[in-house]
Amino acid sequence: MNIEAFREKAKVSDGTAPSSGSTTEEVKSVSDGNTFQSNAKSTTKDGGSVDYDAVIHKQDKIEERRKIVVLVDSFVTYQRNVGIFVNLTTNLIFRLYKEGVIRINETIFYRMIFLLQKNQLIGFQDLIEIMSNKKPI
Repeated sequence: MNIEAFREKAKVSDGTAPSSGSTTEEVKSVSDGNTFQSNAKSTTKDGGSVDYDAVIHKQDKIEERRKIVVLVDSFVTYQRNVGIFVNLTTNLIFRLYKEGVIRINETIFYRMIFLLQKNQLIGFQDLIEIMSNKKPI
């Protein structure tokens, strides 16, 4: 929740009570750029109290968690795509060598296949370690 939405919800300006029928018990606000800190508690018409700090803190935690999930998902998807690309490249090189389209020394061919597969194996091992919480991203 941003500052404007908080102010619109609370309808607080200069410490006056909101016009929606609820009363403000305590309002202290400090605004510095993008952050907004407030100790605002309101009593609603039905007698329940709303702690806006707790609501804002909860929403910030949810947003942080969502960003972490998106970051991990994009990293895992990228690593998987690299592994699939290496596998398809290896299969293509092997097929072209078998058909005789690529004419290279046999030892160079097997070294190339070994390096591609080793690269793929290392990438997938990293993904397995990350998913099992043995290695940080």
